[in-house]
Amino acid sequence: LLILSPLYLLSGISGSSSAETTVWIGMSEPTRGEQQGVYRSTLNDKTGALSLPQLAAEIGVPEFLALHPNGNRLYAACTLDDGQPGVAEDG
Repeated sequence: LLILSPLYLLSGISGSSSAETTVWIGMSEPTRGEQQGVYRSTLNDKTGALSLPQLAAEIGVPEFLALHPNGNRLYAACTLDDGQPGVAEDG
């Protein structure tokens, strides 16, 4: 069983041919050996099945996720290596 932080972002793929939605999950306080960071999973829109989340970016304490309107960049408010607040970008 994987316990997820309540921080998540759904990024739907438009179009009638798509049957999946990408789910971005911020894991800020792992409890079962996971790493802090942002995980990516896929939600099957037809069955409701969620794929096993995979670590997409290892960052400290992701607190807020935002997807760029074009869907090509994901931003996360986080804690930098020096302990200061910052923003991570992947894209």
